[in-house]
Amino acid sequence: MLKKKPFRSKEYLAWVASHECLIATLTNKRCSSNVQAHHLLKVQGIKGMGLRNADNQSIPLCFDCHQKLHDVYGSESQFFEDYGLVDSVGIDYAKHLFGIFQREIKIFDK
Repeated sequence: MLKKKPFRSKEYLAWVASHECLIATLTNKRCSSNVQAHHLLKVQGIKGMGLRNADNQSIPLCFDCHQKLHDVYGSESQFFEDYGLVDSVGIDYAKHLFGIFQREIKIFDK
C-alpha cells in the first residue's frame, strides 16, 4: 500500500502567513506584524527535529508567538492553554483555513 505524500505548497504557506496571528484573532493580545505559517507539531504523531506535518496543517502565528511556542512551551497544548484556548484550536483552525483556500484559490491536494 502506497503512502500518500503530504501536501506541500509554498503558495499555501504564504497565504496562511497573510492572515492575522491566531492568538490575536482569538484573544485581545496585540501581536507583531511579522506573521509566519506554523506547522502544527503533533497532528499525526509526527514530532522531532527535521520532521514536520503537511503544509495544510499550518496556522498563522506572529514571530513572537511562534518563537514563544517553540522556545518557552515546546507544546501547542500548553501554549494554547496559557491563552485560555482549547487544545484543538490549532487543528480546527488549520482545517478551516485549508477549506477556505481550496474553495477560494482552487488549489486542491493532489
